[in-house]
Amino acid sequence: MSSNSSKILDVSFLYCYGYKFGKKVTQNSLSKVKNGDKILACKIIKNKLENKKLNECMEALKPILHPYIVTIHSIVQNGKFSFIFMQWYDGFTLLEYLQQHGMADEVTAKLWFFQSLSAIEYLHKLGFAYCNLKCDCVMLERNNVKISGLRHMRKWEEGRKVEIKARKSILPFYNPPEVNLGRACDPRKVDIFTLGTILFMMLNGMPPFNNSNISQLVDDQINQRFQFRASNIRTLSVECQVMVYTLLEPNHDFRWNVEKIIQMKWLSKYGHKQGDS
Repeated sequence: MSSNSSKILDVSFLYCYGYKFGKKVTQNSLSKVKNGDKILACKIIKNKLENKKLNECMEALKPILHPYIVTIHSIVQNGKFSFIFMQWYDGFTLLEYLQQHGMADEVTAKLWFFQSLSAIEYLHKLGFAYCNLKCDCVMLERNNVKISGLRHMRKWEEGRKVEIKARKSILPFYNPPEVNLGRACDPRKVDIFTLGTILFMMLNGMPPFNNSNISQLVDDQINQRFQFRASNIRTLSVECQVMVYTLLEPNHDFRWNVEKIIQMKWLSKYGHKQGDS
């Protein structure tokens, strides 16, 4: 018997909107769709009470045309389900790249990190924090980044701290100490720490902290107990290493915001405004 997540859905009503699906469609799947001469991806989610914030975020993102964020084309709601149509990509995820190649060289990692940081900076300016960025939400196509998986973004307000619940789909090592400890925080600072984890993984092929015991994991994070590969420590620039340590600052109040990070020396070749739309 099929589970709810694999139940085949009737999407014939979408034909009147011009959407044509090439195969059977199931809940939570990512389907390839034709809309005129456009190829789109469609993510289907169930309309639960907790997804109200998701729909608000997605509606806010529809007008966005940012070079490093997957473009939302439209959202169609029908009873129990929301159909989110977005830009299709022919590349692969950063996680898949690391699984295949092990790690990236510093020049490549710098480019991908800068593009990801630019996307996060843009979201912060719109009043949203990503909150659950991970390597499999960073898409790579023609050596450029596209940030996807914006389903669990949070609105932020200056001076207001909120509790970001650790999600089961997010491995704990991506989360900063304040999330793993269940403490209220500025969600933008969560993005900075997760970017640090992703940068470290690009440079080393493994996470900086990876302990199955949450208490020990948090202790490692607080004391910054991580090491670069011995083969890398001699080749990575000092500016690159400083960037990693700055991003993985364990104290939420001392962790820099995106505006300061993007002006650090390691990124000076790009200039502050590159990547803005």
